[in-house]
Amino acid sequence: MKKDLADSLNVAARIALLVVSLLCGFVVIVTGARAALAATLRSEAVITGEYIRLGDIFEGTKNADYVLGPAPQPGKDMILNARTLYKIASALDVDWSPSSSTEQLILRREASVIPLSEITASLEEKIKAAGVQDKFTLDYASGMNDIVLPGDAEQTLAVTAFKFDAQSDRFNAVIVAPSAEKPLKRMSVSGRIERLIAVPVLKNNLRNGDIIGAMDIDWIDMPQGKIASGTALDSKQLINMTPRRSGSAGKPLLLSELASPTMVDRGDAVTLVFESGPMVLTAKGKAMQAGALGDMIHVSNTDSNKNLQGVVTAHREITIR
Repeated sequence: MKKDLADSLNVAARIALLVVSLLCGFVVIVTGARAALAATLRSEAVITGEYIRLGDIFEGTKNADYVLGPAPQPGKDMILNARTLYKIASALDVDWSPSSSTEQLILRREASVIPLSEITASLEEKIKAAGVQDKFTLDYASGMNDIVLPGDAEQTLAVTAFKFDAQSDRFNAVIVAPSAEKPLKRMSVSGRIERLIAVPVLKNNLRNGDIIGAMDIDWIDMPQGKIASGTALDSKQLINMTPRRSGSAGKPLLLSELASPTMVDRGDAVTLVFESGPMVLTAKGKAMQAGALGDMIHVSNTDSNKNLQGVVTAHREITIR
């Protein structure tokens, strides 16, 4: 009897263990299925249309096409923080919760951007067609920005209502994009052109005593109205000159900042050159005063001890006239 009771209890225990095992397996299966169906937050979201949809935020949702609201303007962003995301998920029965309070999603509206450089290039073509042959740059009357269109729009523009006054160098126009026939964006522009002048500048920094040669000169274009009075505008005004103090590379030089280089210092031993027709004679001499290229100075002939006058024609060279 006792043996039968023990056997019965043993069987009951085994059945109970089997039931518990089945129940545990069922819980695991259900939990796994729920995890498999759980939505995930997108790592990034680019909105292509005019509205934000649930599928733009979460992956693995049944109502992916559900409209939540208007999308940001083309090229603009919208930030959804963890609290807002959880509210959306709870309201629409989406199986998701934030992993931390700092979790967020940035929604970016897709855009087609026409850069300012392209707008400027189109206006420059119109101005050249109006007869302006000089180099010039545009000075807009007010701040200008890129044109931002919806992502599916063409990156094209048209210049309409263009007017140019050659007397004042002023222009007016209306920019439409992507075309005059389909103007999604319209922008009025005005301003003036600044004609450019080629100005000689130094290629490298030079200091007083350095003689400027043709190979030391570069050129830059500058708006005519921004060139200071007295600026050297011809390379001939720089060649064989030296900066009075120093000259910076790429910076225009004023004539007052240039000087003829001192070729002879007082007391220097110099070469005296005597020219008589095709015949050229030289002698040793001494400079009685300092002089730059082309200056008339006094010298003395070392052999005859005579005082003479001559022109500085090279470094420590005096041609007697």
